[in-house]
Amino acid sequence: MINEHMIISKETEEKRLDDFKRLSENWDNLPDYAAGKLDGIISAFAMFYLDSEKKAG
Repeated sequence: MINEHMIISKETEEKRLDDFKRLSENWDNLPDYAAGKLDGIISAFAMFYLDSEKKAG
């Protein structure tokens, strides 16, 4: 079961944001396969998040 109110530490959140920033800054340098996999993962999470927001609101 997914915990809808998962709490993460500020350090973990900052590390994740730094990781996303580095990925976005270097997106054009990623191999096509890796960029495609990441694009699919990001799209799936975005769809899941937007769908859960619709249901909550």
